[in-house]
Amino acid sequence: MIVYPIRHGSYPELSSFQTAVLSDFLSSAFRKALPLRLQEIYNRRSETRSLFVSVKNQSTENVVKSKASTKKQPRLEEDSSTVTYLINSCGLSPESAILASQKRTTWIFLEDPSKNLVPNITRLSELGVPQSCIILLLTHFPEAVMQKHEQFSKIVDEVKEMGFDVKKTTFVLAVHALSGKGNKSTWERCYEVYKRWGWSHDMILEAFRKHPHCMMLSEGKIMKGMDFLVNKMGYPSQVIAQFPMGLFFSLERRIIPRCRVIQVLSSKRLIKDGLSLASFLVPVEKCFLERFVNKYYAEIPQLLSVYEGKLNPEDV
Repeated sequence: MIVYPIRHGSYPELSSFQTAVLSDFLSSAFRKALPLRLQEIYNRRSETRSLFVSVKNQSTENVVKSKASTKKQPRLEEDSSTVTYLINSCGLSPESAILASQKRTTWIFLEDPSKNLVPNITRLSELGVPQSCIILLLTHFPEAVMQKHEQFSKIVDEVKEMGFDVKKTTFVLAVHALSGKGNKSTWERCYEVYKRWGWSHDMILEAFRKHPHCMMLSEGKIMKGMDFLVNKMGYPSQVIAQFPMGLFFSLERRIIPRCRVIQVLSSKRLIKDGLSLASFLVPVEKCFLERFVNKYYAEIPQLLSVYEGKLNPEDV
């Protein structure tokens, strides 16, 4: 499973068609039912197909020229069938259905929505979860919202008891982290790994509240990151608990090169001791270089070589 290092409030924005499709869908879901669109649409499948072909051709005109003609028809038939399902079963407009059919997560719309999807969405809505957060869950983690309603409600209640704010994106990310046997097993494994590094139960929950996906990392990634930051850089284990996002970054491409620079600057007393991890791990590379490398070029011209791994910090 791919997990992205995302700070609170900076979750990737949805594309325009994702927002259009899911907003259209949710407007019906919040009414606890998904009525069919006008009977006219239901009876105009041929017109829908023509509209689909027209939009599809316009949006992929440059792409289809490079593909063999033998591969066009099967995909066209598959997408046309999906469009029909989205209109007749889920009540989407033809335009939204066409756009949705181009997403690989459209299987969530093809099951009976009244069974689990609508009750789960309604549950979140009644709790006060913003529609933008519900759309985020549907778009990026559809398996979470498609699970059985009883289990989904149990997870939602558990996340609430952990102290998550229903108005924040971290709430639905936590729901995802606890959904399914695989995710739950990963959560428990991460819990035990953090305990081995001296984190208390409260510290683990606080890290989880700050960045829910810190409980979805592999044991190897946690161990390597903690070993370097604690044993080699000297940061207390508890400090990492306050900044769990640091464990998401690449050890080889980001953490180690930047820590090398910080080691040199600290040894030369050009920066204060105990600099927070967030201050030099979070900035994009351009900002990091300007703030910690270029700024001290006059005093230490070898800093860029240290950052690039061409020179050891001890040799400066």
